Amino acid sequence: MTENGEEYRFVRLLFTGLDGISRSLEITSNHADSLYEEGVYFDGSSVPGYAPIHDSDRLLMPVWDRPRACPWERDVGMLLCSVYSEPGIASPGDPRHLVSSMSKRLHDMGLVLRIGCELEFFLVRNSTTGRIVPADTGEYMASYPADEGLHLRREIVGALQDLEVPVVAHHHEVAQGQHEIVLEHADARDAADNILLTRLVVSEISHRHGLTATFMPKPFATMNGSGMHLHQSLWDAESRQNLFALPTGDLSEMALSYVAGILEHAEALSALVAPTVNSYKRLRPFFEAPTTVAWGHSNRSSMIRVPKFSSTSSGHRIEMRCPDPSCSPHLAIAAIMAAGLDGLQRELVPAASSESNLFEDANDVRHLPHTLEDALAHLERNTALRESIGGGTIDRVVMLRRTEWADYYAATGQENPEEISRWEIEKYLHAL
Repeated sequence: MTENGEEYRFVRLLFTGLDGISRSLEITSNHADSLYEEGVYFDGSSVPGYAPIHDSDRLLMPVWDRPRACPWERDVGMLLCSVYSEPGIASPGDPRHLVSSMSKRLHDMGLVLRIGCELEFFLVRNSTTGRIVPADTGEYMASYPADEGLHLRREIVGALQDLEVPVVAHHHEVAQGQHEIVLEHADARDAADNILLTRLVVSEISHRHGLTATFMPKPFATMNGSGMHLHQSLWDAESRQNLFALPTGDLSEMALSYVAGILEHAEALSALVAPTVNSYKRLRPFFEAPTTVAWGHSNRSSMIRVPKFSSTSSGHRIEMRCPDPSCSPHLAIAAIMAAGLDGLQRELVPAASSESNLFEDANDVRHLPHTLEDALAHLERNTALRESIGGGTIDRVVMLRRTEWADYYAATGQENPEEISRWEIEKYLHAL
C-alpha cells in the first residue's frame, strides 16, 4: 500500500473500548485496498464491554482518510478506526461514538467544546530488588542533565507531530521520573483521539529505549500521582468565538453554568475520569490532586481551577484536575460534556469559588469519593449521565470496574488508601 510516497508493508488499525485501553490489528498491505469499503471484522467478545460470545463479530472502519506513517517503523502505516456492530450501526462499546453524539448535541445548540490536555506519566525501570523505581531524580521543570528524560520527550514530541498530533510544550514534572506533555486545544473528539495516540507513542518509544512509561495514576505512595488535566471552553460553532470570555476578563454565565453542571455530577463523573482502584490512591490531600468538589481561581487544590488568562479572549477556560491518564479519554470527555450540558440546560449556578487551600480548609465542601467502589455507586444511580451516555453503557462500565474492585479486594484483603499493592503494579503499570 502506497500513500504520499510512503510504501507500507503493514497497516496498523488502532481502536479502543470502554476500558480506555489501546488495541491494534495489523494487516498486510496487499489486503489494505478494501479497508475503506469493507473494513475488517474482529472478535468483539474478547474485548471487555464490546459483545457477547453469541453475537461477537464487530467491524473496524478507518476514521482517517489515509494511513499515517509510524515514525519509528516507517514501513507501517497507522489508521485510527471506529467500531460498528454491523455496517452503518455504531457499536455501543466504542466510546468514540459517544463523543461524536455529545458533540452533535452541542453543535445543534450552536456550540463546540474545545479541550487542551496536560498529560502526565512516569518513566520507570526495574531495580535490582525487582521493584520499579523512577528513571531519574529530576524535579519540577528541571533542566538537563537532572532532567534525564529531555531528549526522549523531544523524540516523542517529534513523533507526535509526524502523526499530526499538535503539541504545545513538554517538561519534567514534580515527582522523580515524572513527565508532562501538553496537547494543543482541539474539538472534543479530536482531543480524545490525540490523548489516546499520545499514550501509545509515549509507551512504545519509551520501551524502545529500555524504559517503561506508565500512566497508572499513583505508582509511588510518597510521590505526587499523574493527572490528565483537561482545559475546556465552549465556542460559537459559526463565529468560533470563545463563549466563556467576557470583555471584563471574567468568566461568562455560560461558563459558570457549565462548571456547575460538572460539580453537580462530580461524584458520578469520578468513576469515569478516575476509573481504577489506583486512581483513588492519587486523590489524597497534599499531593496536588483534588479531593473536594469545588472550584477556584488559580487554585490547584480545587477540582476545577480557573487559570489566569492572557489578554486575549481565546485563553478563557476552566481546568478540570481530577481526571487521570488511566481513563478512557473518549468516555471521560463524553461524560464531562453531558454533565456540563446539564448545567447549561438547567441554568445551574455554582457555589461561591474557593480561594483557600482546600487540603487544610475543606469543612464546608463535598468530598470526592474515597474509593472506586464509592464512585461506582454514585455513577450507577446518576440519572442524567445514564440518559446522556446510555444506561447500557453505564451498566457495562460499572460491571467491568466492579469486577476490578472485587479482584483487588480478593488479592489484597484490604482497602488501604496509602499503600500501592503489588496487584496494582501488575494490573496498571503497562495499561494504556
